Amino acid sequence: MIIPYTREAEQALEQVRNVSALQWSILPLVAVLLYVYAREIQEKNYNTLFTCLAFAGCGLLLEMLNGLIMHWTGRTALWVAAGESSYLIFVGINIEIILCFSIIWAAAARVLPEERGMKILGLPNRAVFAGTFGFFSMCTEALLNRAGLLVWQWWWFKWPYALPQILVFYTLAWYGLIRFQDSEISFRDRCRIVGAIYAVLITAFVVFAVVLKWV
Repeated sequence: MIIPYTREAEQALEQVRNVSALQWSILPLVAVLLYVYAREIQEKNYNTLFTCLAFAGCGLLLEMLNGLIMHWTGRTALWVAAGESSYLIFVGINIEIILCFSIIWAAAARVLPEERGMKILGLPNRAVFAGTFGFFSMCTEALLNRAGLLVWQWWWFKWPYALPQILVFYTLAWYGLIRFQDSEISFRDRCRIVGAIYAVLITAFVVFAVVLKWV
């Protein structure tokens, strides 16, 4: 028996990389990204810039995996981006989301205490901030889900079961970003790490999107 795609999954598939859906609203978002990156370069905050790029690249890899889940199950992805968008990159992410992923760390890095060993309520400040960022990320996704913009359809990844999973995932992701930001990795090694992420991303896109057309 062939299980059909869900309605939201079909709608997303129809809009994936549909250039005719492009809207003017994308331009100010790109301008904000360029301004943020220009400021980080001007202030020589290269750690922050590389962390932003790593966050965006890993986010796109995760979204490609999400699209592959839709292809492999023939039903739906873990999450589907619904509603209007300037450009839907994969079924679970649009251009607005990825531009946000590309700059959000630049804001987060500015609120991290410079003293890495400082305690907050007796806890390491990095762990506290990772948990705080994770909590607000979960709240954002929950709000998008309640608004019908981010659809969860697998029974074990639906409201409210998805919330603790999202909280754990984002807390770990934010902690990883903090560690990457704080690490004593050289400029050259950061270039190599980020370059490797995007090399894998481009290769996977060519294989799964261009050749196989699975995502």
